[in-house]
Amino acid sequence: MRRLNRKSQRHYLSGIDWVMTALDGFNKKKTGIGNHSQIVLELAGCPDQTSFTNRLESVLSDCVFYKGKSKRAWHLAPYWRPIQKPFSKTDAHVEDISSENETELERVIEERARTPFRDTCTMIAFDLIRFADRSFILFRFDHRLLDARGAERLLEMILDDTGQNNPHPSTLELPANDARLYDWRNRFLSGRTINRFLRAVYPEGRKAACLKESGSAGVLTHARVRFTEEETRRFDSNTLKKAGYLMGGIYLLSSAATVFDAFFTGKGTPGDMAVPVNMDTRGRKFTAGRIFFNRISFLIFHLKHGSEKTENIRSAKHQFVEQIKQKIPDHFKNATLLMRIAPAGILGFFMGKTMKRHPYAFSFSYIPEQAFHLEKVFGFETADLCHMPVVPFEPGIGVYFTRFNDRLNLVMSGYSGKIKKEDLISLAGAVKKEVLYG
Repeated sequence: MRRLNRKSQRHYLSGIDWVMTALDGFNKKKTGIGNHSQIVLELAGCPDQTSFTNRLESVLSDCVFYKGKSKRAWHLAPYWRPIQKPFSKTDAHVEDISSENETELERVIEERARTPFRDTCTMIAFDLIRFADRSFILFRFDHRLLDARGAERLLEMILDDTGQNNPHPSTLELPANDARLYDWRNRFLSGRTINRFLRAVYPEGRKAACLKESGSAGVLTHARVRFTEEETRRFDSNTLKKAGYLMGGIYLLSSAATVFDAFFTGKGTPGDMAVPVNMDTRGRKFTAGRIFFNRISFLIFHLKHGSEKTENIRSAKHQFVEQIKQKIPDHFKNATLLMRIAPAGILGFFMGKTMKRHPYAFSFSYIPEQAFHLEKVFGFETADLCHMPVVPFEPGIGVYFTRFNDRLNLVMSGYSGKIKKEDLISLAGAVKKEVLYG
């Protein structure tokens, strides 16, 4: 047993990493798009194409994070194998939008967000979109290798050409760890705890609210909503008054749940809502050694149909405290290690069956701490940053809040086969209104 668990130079995937790998395959079968996300970084100016592509070529050629894939060791534990390949300038997409129509800009950004990677081993991709006197660097990243905050930190290191605050990305190495083929009793106990938790939190015996089934996924669409600094201060004030200190995520979740409850009722599919929430398990600041792979876990909330917003806040706060007290995020991380024995395709199949049998209303996340802090990129001020995730086919709609430079951003993601684009835009606007004035 010691030989199985001795220190390795490999990065053996965690259970959460393996779930993300399975979700990637499941999504590709259903939608043609894997489990990835896009960061949109807005600059107050337009860098030239040569500076952009030269920087990427110098950073990404032969690095350990441009390409890679999972493999199994002889003892069957999955590990990550980096593939060091040169980066070609032609791999970076550059586009100039001659029109000054904001709608055309949003169309291009959304189109790139749903663009698959060049191949199954490519983990990141870059685009430069130049529009009037502004530009947008689009950074797509595969969740098999990076989560949202890790991707922000990596993007900062890639674009930081001063060398003062960050090491050069070419010096980065993937973290090494053991296969964790031990402590099976605790893994199974965590699995039992999670099974009991899921049975308790899911609205059994009642119809759960969710998007209706459709013949096909359709096209991935997004709705982006920005908050001004004044509106963000209002959100902070509302949170403190109505939910309490450090309860921004609870306040936003409760606001979204209030809007979705009315939406499902209007569509004739009312019911209690089950909402999965991912949470970053890093500290406020983290080192380069914690950039890669998924440093997240999960909470799940049960929000009752017909509840007022104040009741949603009270219920969500209580559930949050209880789940933290019961160490549910730790049990998720521990129990999912057992899932690594299943091939990713089979695990994805059963995850899809489970989510269809016990549907979620929407997925939700809130990242209150940004990990990208560069004030200038290529000599131009950084004006804004937001995330545009590919929502899993189940539940088919997601609500994602991030903060950047004292401003809140909201992005909603959904599939046109499940929800119309106009409904998505309307929902996003209603959520913002509820956050500020509800």
